[in-house]
Amino acid sequence: MLRQAEDERGTGWLCALAAACAIAAIPILAVPMPLVLDYPNHLARLWLLAGGASEASFPAIYAIDWSASGTNILIDLIAITIGRVVPIGLLGPALLIAALLLPAIGAAMLGRAAFRRWSWWHLFALLPAWGAPLLLGFLNFQIGCGLALIGAAIDARLTGAPGRIAFRIGWAILLLVTHPFGLGFHAALLGGLALGPDLPDRFRARSLLIPVGRAIRAVLPAIAVVILFWLVARHPGGASAAPTWLPWPFRIEALFSPMQGYGGSIGTVLVALLWGTILIARASDALRVHAGLAIAAALLAGGTLVVPQIAFDTGQLMLRLAEMAWLTWIAAVLPGVGWGRRATSGGAALALAAVALRTADIGRVWIARQSDAASVAAMLAQVPQGARILPLDQQPQLVPYTGLPIGRALGPLPTYLHLPLLAVPGRHAFLPTLFAYAGKQVVSVRPPYDRIAVREGTLATVDRLGALTPTSPDATFYPYLMNWPCFDFVLVLNADLPNRAGLLRTFGGRIAPVADGGFARLYRIADGARRTCAVPGLR
Repeated sequence: MLRQAEDERGTGWLCALAAACAIAAIPILAVPMPLVLDYPNHLARLWLLAGGASEASFPAIYAIDWSASGTNILIDLIAITIGRVVPIGLLGPALLIAALLLPAIGAAMLGRAAFRRWSWWHLFALLPAWGAPLLLGFLNFQIGCGLALIGAAIDARLTGAPGRIAFRIGWAILLLVTHPFGLGFHAALLGGLALGPDLPDRFRARSLLIPVGRAIRAVLPAIAVVILFWLVARHPGGASAAPTWLPWPFRIEALFSPMQGYGGSIGTVLVALLWGTILIARASDALRVHAGLAIAAALLAGGTLVVPQIAFDTGQLMLRLAEMAWLTWIAAVLPGVGWGRRATSGGAALALAAVALRTADIGRVWIARQSDAASVAAMLAQVPQGARILPLDQQPQLVPYTGLPIGRALGPLPTYLHLPLLAVPGRHAFLPTLFAYAGKQVVSVRPPYDRIAVREGTLATVDRLGALTPTSPDATFYPYLMNWPCFDFVLVLNADLPNRAGLLRTFGGRIAPVADGGFARLYRIADGARRTCAVPGLR
């Protein structure tokens, strides 16, 4: 009878998890273009990998070199494997759904492994899964976090040293291919599990020696895989970008970023709901805590407060660690132990309602911004096949972009940054901002197009066109601006708002308006101007 009751609870929990996942996926399936910052850039790259690089003039523009990166390439491998069979229009949303759901499913599985029972509490993992890393489009990172949690849950159920070591090495390789932060997250989880569910009664060096030794042994396979990768990788990455630090208020804000969306008070309500549930359970002696995972969550949260914003060629480090901390914390605690069936059902209903509230808040913003994506699509439809397009931005004020319509910015980052890249698969066009970073991507830009391209970066504002010189401080960020006559069209985004630093220069009519789509505006560069292109082979 006890086993039957456990099976029934497990079946009910699985149904609740399936319902929560279905609710969370609605915005991705309901809008033509999800408002995810890097998503259009990923779509363009995946389309090239799935066969697009061999179409039109792209063989002379892009090279695909699998030795350029051995990490951060899982979705690239998926595209090269099934992209010719599954259209990118289906594969892209599927990968985005995986990036959203896998971390939540992994946290639930880890919580089940830690406490040997299913719980409605773990449905709350979908809240931080909607955090800034997903909205910024860090697909490999999100999938890596999900696989890290799933791997830790599987590891907790394994017995026998040889089999466990082999699994740890194999899973570490999978995670390194997916994203290096996923491997680091996995190591932190394994260390927390190895510390055990209970703290020693007395904090003495001898009492801590055994669990700490277990934790060190647990992460050794991951360390060995990383060392081997650095020894053999042609482009290990992580060496060129100097660390960038942010003030303390931004660090504290980043700690709560996984529960925030595009602004408003809903994130505060959800944080209060989670902590309120914990406090109620603690007051009624209905709270269990896995000490090792709680320590891992605390260390990840502490890391959010001390790491730089940018390091090792990777940005938004604080936001990434913050999401890891929240997911680990949700797996590390179990409120409601001993509550009756009615209270348990009420908790599940509350969790589903919270997921629906968070999803609806995201969905309303995405729906509001579909007009921006439609405006870009309308302008790109007027561009001939094979054109070179220079995207520019208009900013009404300095960051943070408090003056923009809701959803056009996520903190200091404009969410429309990569929408012009839809012209790569749609118009076979060249744009300078496709991700092509050796050590992070397998796509690179061939000469002479590399003279008017960047590995990754933001959009320059319209006032910078014609004002940049080789000695300008930001010349390395926007090298294509000095060679703007090499392009055929200029596409201005955020064009329905004024640019704070001045208008787009027309250079005596050499840049002429073609169409005004509101949010996006298209200009043509005159043939005479294009003949002044200073890059041989691009005139």
